[in-house]
Amino acid sequence: MARLKLHLLGTPRIELDDTAVSTDRRKAVALLAYLAVSGTPHSREALAALLWPEADESSGLAYLRRTLWELNQMLGEGRLEADRSQITLAAEADLWLDLRQALARFADPADLAALADGAALVRGGFMAGFTLRDAPAFDDWQRFQANQVQHALDGALDALAAGHAARGAWETAVDHARRRVALDPLHEPAQRQLMGLYAQMGQKSAALQQFEACAQALQTELGIPPEPETRALYEQ
Repeated sequence: MARLKLHLLGTPRIELDDTAVSTDRRKAVALLAYLAVSGTPHSREALAALLWPEADESSGLAYLRRTLWELNQMLGEGRLEADRSQITLAAEADLWLDLRQALARFADPADLAALADGAALVRGGFMAGFTLRDAPAFDDWQRFQANQVQHALDGALDALAAGHAARGAWETAVDHARRRVALDPLHEPAQRQLMGLYAQMGQKSAALQQFEACAQALQTELGIPPEPETRALYEQ
């Protein structure tokens, strides 16, 4: 059986033996992603309600059967286990999921190599750019997963910046701190971390410029000044 790779950190991408699988069946992609991330069986009724909430139960189940057929055509037989009541990914599906790989590497905040590998797997937000029409429950699930990924990545980047700074690897620390700030310019602890790294490197002008960028972002987006801790660092 060909190796199935599912990339969900960024624009969704499906691969079989490292060859991209092209599809315009968005409900099929959504169903595959939901089954892969959850890793548990789901009732046919629950899946139909998730993806076709406006359809009556009979129609929703018919749409689900068609989508399962499309997935089997796309991936080959044997990837899914489906009986009259439940559907799940088969244990022998040989699935590689970037989300699972990244989160496993984020488990130990002291393992900088693993953290860096995990951060490199995060090409963008969870299923970035992917939407379904008229499926608000799926949208909620997708948003929840995106928030979980963002939180894990934030923690990994914070640990990478601090860990490399402790080793005197300033440029590497700055690279991770910059990425952290780019993901959330309004998060002042991350801004202060980057300012502090610039200061440690003797790049006072870069630290001052970072403060100005922070202050501008806060004023533009929230209409507030920087926190006292941020200003105190600026005035040092």
